[in-house]
Amino acid sequence: GTFVGGHLTFTWKQLNPGENQYNWSLIDGWLTTLAGEGKAVGLGVHIMEWGGAQIPDWVYTAGAKKITCGGWPIVKYWDPVFLAKLEKFVQALAARYDSDPRLEWVQIGTGIYGENQPSIDDHDSCIEAAIKADNPGVDVSGYWVGCINLITDMYAKCFHNKSVMLQFAP
Repeated sequence: GTFVGGHLTFTWKQLNPGENQYNWSLIDGWLTTLAGEGKAVGLGVHIMEWGGAQIPDWVYTAGAKKITCGGWPIVKYWDPVFLAKLEKFVQALAARYDSDPRLEWVQIGTGIYGENQPSIDDHDSCIEAAIKADNPGVDVSGYWVGCINLITDMYAKCFHNKSVMLQFAP
């Protein structure tokens, strides 16, 4: 078969090391390489990877809350500071790449590995307890879907010229 394109993921921490500071060189290099080969390009930005959250430290300094499950730092995805800072990042990402003809599509990163689960299965009860502690009486599954929808909406509002895709896994 013929390799017709590429997809690469980056972490929020890599791309936004300080508030209002962006390191676009990683994405730019990827786009330049693949476009130079005439290939279609997609990219994703993850906020959670193996080992824990990939949130820039300055987001926590600004007041975003996290929990620890199994030794992993996990952002409280429902935290308003986290959501505001993430939205600002997505706006900057879109301002830079929404009109870039080298980019075909953007993967929405909502949970671990860009999937729609907050972390690995072993952390489910820990995350569920944190949601319940912050939101007594809430339906945890419905609440988590609401978090995914908020992040998805950020991308949909910011990217007008690119397809945005949500990885529905596992």
